[in-house]
Amino acid sequence: MQKQIFFISTSGNDKNNGLSEQKPWKTINKINETKLQPGNEILYRCGDSFLGKIDLNYSGIAGSPIIISSYREGVKPVITGALRVENRITFLKD
Repeated sequence: MQKQIFFISTSGNDKNNGLSEQKPWKTINKINETKLQPGNEILYRCGDSFLGKIDLNYSGIAGSPIIISSYREGVKPVITGALRVENRITFLKD
């Protein structure tokens, strides 16, 4: 098993490989689509806010957990659990 560290930042791009601060992924969804292995780390950039929920379908093993944490200094990242509403309709009362 090769330990991999995945970086996520709102300034990233899900087409990046996610394996460095210079080429982070952008969304939680990209992590949810990734087959994680024991020992992998998921690092969210401090100061960023992310929409969605983390829905991992994989787990670590004793002594080699999957770690979710942050990178850089500053305010811890926020993961809201909310979803972006794209085409909303507003009803006005007459």
